[in-house]
Amino acid sequence: MPLKVLILDFDGVLAESQGVKAEAFADLFARFPDQFETMMAFHRTHEPFSRLVKFEHLAGLLGRTGGHDFITGLMRDFSQLVEKRVAECPDVPGAREFLAEFFPKVPLYVSSHTPQDELRRIVSARGLDKFFKKVYGYPPTKKTQAVAEILAFENARPDEALFVGDAPSDREAARASGVPFIGRQSGFWPPDDPETLYPDLFAVAAAIRPRIA
Repeated sequence: MPLKVLILDFDGVLAESQGVKAEAFADLFARFPDQFETMMAFHRTHEPFSRLVKFEHLAGLLGRTGGHDFITGLMRDFSQLVEKRVAECPDVPGAREFLAEFFPKVPLYVSSHTPQDELRRIVSARGLDKFFKKVYGYPPTKKTQAVAEILAFENARPDEALFVGDAPSDREAARASGVPFIGRQSGFWPPDDPETLYPDLFAVAAAIRPRIA
């Protein structure tokens, strides 16, 4: 079945930004020394989850559940710590070649757990915005919602789309929408998971090229 649309995660798929974000989380959680080790362990075991989930967990540890202003402040501070670093970190090998090859052939979208305004600035700063019809971030748009909207906009069946991600949560979002998934090994995939993973975007491109009309 020829592909009518490609949906890509950002961190670990287009940019080698997972380690950069881990450093930024460490910088932020260092403000809370009594919770630092607990929060870094929570980050490592929930690495693909959005920062909002992690900050809500921290708020709970501090007895500040429902502390909207506290969480909003953490979101703002983390964005300030991480945005420039992600904008400047290395590409995943083959990412730009992948985009240049498939951009003329099939609509490309991004769906990420990075907040949307920040994500769009990063994509623009990296000179990638020209490749994408739309960039979705969370908040406000969860990946399952983004996939549903993309399929409707492109008038595509789920089996005519493909989601490229680097975490089981990406696979779950794809499968919840009935969309096939292909995984890139960014170093954060559970070692006992049987999913076939590709080392870089050169390999992903080779795997999907036969499905491009």
